[in-house]
Amino acid sequence: MTTPARTASTGLRPVEPSIADRMRRDLRGETDETLTEQFGISYNTWRKIRSGQAIRESLAARIEDRLR
Repeated sequence: MTTPARTASTGLRPVEPSIADRMRRDLRGETDETLTEQFGISYNTWRKIRSGQAIRESLAARIEDRLR
């Protein structure tokens, strides 16, 4: 599986689409509390992941590692 392209030199990139799809399937709720408990992210980060926007590269890698 390839890692999505990094956004220029900003240190941002989207989460792998297969991981984002898995998160959507497994999602128990869209509140800060639920998202933090389940994935270790905020609602604002979830909105970016859900829409395919770039997030911090280190955060994207951490989420992907957790869900593999």
